[in-house]
Amino acid sequence: MKLKLAILALALSTNLFAIDLDEGQLERITKVYKVSKLFKAKDGTTFEQAMSGIYLRESSAGIYNIGDKYEDKYYYKHTTNGKTSEIFIDKADVKVDKDNGQLYYIYKKVNLEFYKKVFILEGQLKPISESSLGGHQIKLDTAKRVIIERNLIQYKAFLKSDKLLISRLMDDVIFSSVIAVNYVILCYEEALDRGYSNPYFRAISRYNGGWSNVDYYKAVESDIKELQPYLQHM
Repeated sequence: MKLKLAILALALSTNLFAIDLDEGQLERITKVYKVSKLFKAKDGTTFEQAMSGIYLRESSAGIYNIGDKYEDKYYYKHTTNGKTSEIFIDKADVKVDKDNGQLYYIYKKVNLEFYKKVFILEGQLKPISESSLGGHQIKLDTAKRVIIERNLIQYKAFLKSDKLLISRLMDDVIFSSVIAVNYVILCYEEALDRGYSNPYFRAISRYNGGWSNVDYYKAVESDIKELQPYLQHM
Protein backbone atom coordinates (compact mmCIF):
# COMPACT_ATOMS: atom_id res chain seq x y z
CA MET A 1 0.00 0.00 0.00
CA LYS A 2 2.79 2.43 0.90
CA LEU A 3 4.47 1.71 -2.43
CA LYS A 4 1.28 2.45 -4.36
CA LEU A 5 0.73 5.69 -2.47
CA ALA A 6 4.31 6.68 -3.23
CA ILE A 7 3.74 5.95 -6.93
CA LEU A 8 0.56 8.03 -6.83
CA ALA A 9 2.40 10.93 -5.21
CA LEU A 10 5.17 10.65 -7.80
CA ALA A 11 2.69 10.65 -10.67
CA LEU A 12 1.02 13.77 -9.33
CA SER A 13 4.22 15.65 -8.50
CA THR A 14 6.04 14.87 -11.74
CA ASN A 15 2.96 15.27 -13.97
CA LEU A 16 3.28 11.85 -15.60
CA PHE A 17 -0.28 12.10 -16.82
CA ALA A 18 -1.23 13.76 -20.08
CA ILE A 19 -4.50 14.69 -18.37
CA ASP A 20 -4.88 16.74 -15.23
CA LEU A 21 -6.19 14.47 -12.45
CA ASP A 22 -6.19 15.08 -8.72
CA GLU A 23 -5.49 12.55 -5.98
CA GLY A 24 -9.18 11.83 -5.40
CA GLN A 25 -9.76 10.98 -9.06
CA LEU A 26 -6.78 8.64 -9.15
CA GLU A 27 -7.81 6.90 -5.95
CA ARG A 28 -11.29 6.31 -7.38
CA ILE A 29 -9.80 4.97 -10.61
CA THR A 30 -7.74 2.57 -8.47
CA LYS A 31 -10.96 1.24 -6.92
CA VAL A 32 -12.58 0.91 -10.33
CA TYR A 33 -9.58 -1.02 -11.65
CA LYS A 34 -9.39 -3.41 -8.69
CA VAL A 35 -13.12 -4.14 -8.58
CA SER A 36 -13.37 -4.64 -12.34
CA LYS A 37 -10.50 -7.12 -12.29
CA LEU A 38 -12.54 -9.43 -10.05
CA PHE A 39 -15.14 -10.17 -12.73
CA LYS A 40 -14.57 -12.30 -15.83
CA ALA A 41 -16.56 -13.08 -18.94
CA LYS A 42 -17.24 -16.72 -19.69
CA ASP A 43 -14.09 -16.95 -21.83
CA GLY A 44 -11.94 -15.47 -19.06
CA THR A 45 -11.67 -11.94 -20.45
CA THR A 46 -11.42 -9.13 -17.89
CA PHE A 47 -12.07 -5.43 -18.39
CA GLU A 48 -10.18 -3.55 -15.67
CA GLN A 49 -8.37 -1.24 -18.08
CA ALA A 50 -11.46 -0.65 -20.17
CA MET A 51 -13.53 0.19 -17.10
CA SER A 52 -10.88 2.66 -15.91
CA GLY A 53 -11.04 4.38 -19.28
CA ILE A 54 -14.86 4.36 -19.31
CA TYR A 55 -14.94 5.81 -15.79
CA LEU A 56 -12.68 8.66 -16.87
CA ARG A 57 -14.61 9.19 -20.10
CA GLU A 58 -18.10 9.13 -18.59
CA SER A 59 -17.64 11.35 -15.53
CA SER A 60 -14.07 12.66 -15.47
CA ALA A 61 -13.37 9.95 -12.87
CA GLY A 62 -16.27 10.67 -10.55
CA ILE A 63 -16.49 14.46 -10.88
CA TYR A 64 -19.88 14.46 -12.62
CA ASN A 65 -22.42 12.09 -11.07
CA ILE A 66 -25.56 12.91 -13.06
CA GLY A 67 -25.61 12.81 -16.84
CA ASP A 68 -28.20 13.63 -19.51
CA LYS A 69 -30.24 15.70 -17.07
CA TYR A 70 -32.28 17.32 -19.79
CA GLU A 71 -34.44 16.15 -22.66
CA ASP A 72 -36.71 17.62 -25.30
CA LYS A 73 -40.41 16.90 -24.85
CA TYR A 74 -42.92 16.64 -27.68
CA TYR A 75 -46.62 17.50 -27.62
CA TYR A 76 -49.60 18.36 -29.76
CA LYS A 77 -52.63 20.50 -28.96
CA HIS A 78 -56.00 18.81 -28.64
CA THR A 79 -59.35 20.54 -28.28
CA THR A 80 -62.30 18.89 -26.55
CA ASN A 81 -65.55 20.71 -25.72
CA GLY A 82 -63.93 24.02 -26.53
CA LYS A 83 -60.99 23.41 -24.15
CA THR A 84 -57.48 23.04 -25.60
CA SER A 85 -54.86 21.00 -23.77
CA GLU A 86 -51.30 19.90 -24.47
CA ILE A 87 -50.87 16.16 -24.98
CA PHE A 88 -47.30 14.92 -24.54
CA ILE A 89 -46.14 12.03 -26.70
CA ASP A 90 -43.09 9.82 -27.07
CA LYS A 91 -40.45 10.96 -29.54
CA ALA A 92 -40.78 7.63 -31.35
CA ASP A 93 -44.37 8.56 -32.30
CA VAL A 94 -43.35 11.84 -33.94
CA LYS A 95 -43.38 11.89 -37.74
CA VAL A 96 -41.63 14.32 -40.08
CA ASP A 97 -43.27 15.77 -43.20
CA LYS A 98 -40.80 15.15 -46.03
CA ASP A 99 -41.98 18.20 -47.95
CA ASN A 100 -41.62 20.91 -45.30
CA GLY A 101 -39.88 19.26 -42.34
CA GLN A 102 -42.87 19.88 -40.06
CA LEU A 103 -43.27 17.52 -37.12
CA TYR A 104 -46.65 15.85 -36.78
CA TYR A 105 -48.50 13.11 -34.90
CA ILE A 106 -51.22 10.85 -36.26
CA TYR A 107 -54.18 11.01 -33.88
CA LYS A 108 -56.61 8.15 -34.40
CA LYS A 109 -60.29 8.18 -33.47
CA VAL A 110 -62.49 5.27 -34.46
CA ASN A 111 -61.66 4.76 -38.16
CA LEU A 112 -60.42 8.28 -38.72
CA GLU A 113 -56.88 9.69 -38.62
CA PHE A 114 -56.05 13.32 -37.86
CA TYR A 115 -52.66 14.93 -38.41
CA LYS A 116 -51.63 16.99 -35.39
CA LYS A 117 -48.81 19.52 -35.53
CA VAL A 118 -46.14 18.65 -32.98
CA PHE A 119 -44.42 21.25 -30.80
CA ILE A 120 -41.16 20.88 -28.84
CA LEU A 121 -40.27 21.94 -25.31
CA GLU A 122 -36.47 21.98 -25.38
CA GLY A 123 -34.13 21.21 -22.49
CA GLN A 124 -36.63 19.99 -19.93
CA LEU A 125 -35.25 18.62 -16.66
CA LYS A 126 -35.70 14.84 -16.44
CA PRO A 127 -36.59 12.90 -13.29
CA ILE A 128 -33.36 11.65 -11.70
CA SER A 129 -34.64 8.08 -12.12
CA GLU A 130 -34.37 8.55 -15.90
CA SER A 131 -30.89 10.08 -15.91
CA SER A 132 -27.48 8.39 -16.12
CA LEU A 133 -26.09 8.10 -12.60
CA GLY A 134 -22.74 7.88 -10.84
CA GLY A 135 -19.20 7.82 -12.11
CA HIS A 136 -20.06 5.18 -14.69
CA GLN A 137 -23.27 6.93 -15.81
CA ILE A 138 -25.55 3.94 -15.31
CA LYS A 139 -29.29 4.18 -15.82
CA LEU A 140 -31.60 2.77 -13.17
CA ASP A 141 -33.17 0.21 -15.50
CA THR A 142 -29.72 -0.96 -16.62
CA ALA A 143 -28.61 -1.47 -13.02
CA LYS A 144 -31.72 -3.55 -12.32
CA ARG A 145 -31.15 -5.65 -15.42
CA VAL A 146 -27.53 -6.30 -14.47
CA ILE A 147 -28.41 -7.35 -10.92
CA ILE A 148 -30.98 -9.81 -12.24
CA GLU A 149 -29.20 -11.22 -15.29
CA ARG A 150 -25.78 -11.48 -13.65
CA ASN A 151 -27.40 -12.85 -10.49
CA LEU A 152 -25.71 -10.38 -8.14
CA ILE A 153 -27.34 -11.88 -5.08
CA GLN A 154 -25.79 -9.41 -2.64
CA TYR A 155 -27.64 -6.57 -4.38
CA LYS A 156 -31.05 -8.19 -4.96
CA ALA A 157 -32.54 -6.21 -2.04
CA PHE A 158 -31.81 -2.98 -3.94
CA LEU A 159 -34.41 -3.98 -6.52
CA LYS A 160 -37.09 -3.14 -3.97
CA SER A 161 -36.03 0.50 -3.58
CA ASP A 162 -35.29 2.88 -6.45
CA LYS A 163 -34.24 5.49 -3.91
CA LEU A 164 -31.59 3.20 -2.42
CA LEU A 165 -30.38 2.05 -5.82
CA ILE A 166 -30.04 5.64 -7.05
CA SER A 167 -28.13 6.60 -3.90
CA ARG A 168 -25.68 3.71 -4.25
CA LEU A 169 -25.07 4.37 -7.94
CA MET A 170 -24.25 8.00 -7.21
CA ASP A 171 -22.27 7.70 -3.99
CA ASP A 172 -20.63 4.26 -3.95
CA VAL A 173 -17.82 3.85 -6.49
CA ILE A 174 -17.42 0.16 -5.61
CA PHE A 175 -21.09 -0.60 -6.25
CA SER A 176 -21.13 1.50 -9.42
CA SER A 177 -18.04 -0.36 -10.66
CA VAL A 178 -19.60 -3.77 -10.02
CA ILE A 179 -22.70 -2.81 -11.99
CA ALA A 180 -20.73 -1.21 -14.83
CA VAL A 181 -18.27 -4.05 -15.39
CA ASN A 182 -21.04 -6.63 -15.24
CA TYR A 183 -22.98 -4.65 -17.83
CA VAL A 184 -19.92 -4.68 -20.12
CA ILE A 185 -19.64 -8.44 -19.57
CA LEU A 186 -23.30 -8.87 -20.55
CA CYS A 187 -22.61 -6.93 -23.75
CA TYR A 188 -19.42 -8.88 -24.41
CA GLU A 189 -21.08 -12.25 -23.98
CA GLU A 190 -24.04 -11.20 -26.12
CA ALA A 191 -21.57 -10.21 -28.85
CA LEU A 192 -19.95 -13.64 -28.53
CA ASP A 193 -23.31 -15.38 -28.74
CA ARG A 194 -24.23 -13.37 -31.84
CA GLY A 195 -20.97 -14.34 -33.48
CA TYR A 196 -19.80 -10.74 -33.86
CA SER A 197 -16.19 -10.11 -34.75
CA ASN A 198 -14.06 -8.41 -32.05
CA PRO A 199 -16.51 -8.80 -29.12
CA TYR A 200 -14.29 -6.59 -26.91
CA PHE A 201 -14.77 -3.66 -29.29
CA ARG A 202 -18.48 -4.45 -29.51
CA ALA A 203 -18.91 -4.45 -25.72
CA ILE A 204 -17.15 -1.10 -25.21
CA SER A 205 -19.05 0.38 -28.12
CA ARG A 206 -22.35 -0.90 -26.75
CA TYR A 207 -21.72 0.86 -23.44
CA ASN A 208 -22.39 4.18 -25.16
CA GLY A 209 -25.02 2.91 -27.56
CA GLY A 210 -24.81 0.75 -30.68
CA TRP A 211 -22.67 -2.24 -31.54
CA SER A 212 -20.28 -0.23 -33.69
CA ASN A 213 -19.64 3.11 -31.98
CA VAL A 214 -16.12 3.64 -33.30
CA ASP A 215 -15.74 7.19 -31.98
CA TYR A 216 -16.59 6.19 -28.42
CA TYR A 217 -14.31 3.16 -28.54
CA LYS A 218 -11.40 5.28 -29.76
CA ALA A 219 -12.06 7.86 -27.03
CA VAL A 220 -11.98 5.17 -24.31
CA GLU A 221 -8.80 3.69 -25.80
CA SER A 222 -7.24 7.15 -25.71
CA ASP A 223 -8.18 7.54 -22.05
CA ILE A 224 -6.69 4.14 -21.23
CA LYS A 225 -3.46 5.14 -22.93
CA GLU A 226 -3.27 8.37 -20.92
CA LEU A 227 -3.83 6.40 -17.70
CA GLN A 228 -1.08 3.87 -18.45
CA PRO A 229 1.63 5.55 -16.30
CA TYR A 230 -0.57 4.76 -13.32
CA LEU A 231 -2.39 1.59 -14.41
CA GLN A 232 0.84 -0.24 -15.15
CA HIS A 233 1.64 -0.19 -11.41
CA MET A 234 -1.68 -1.77 -10.38
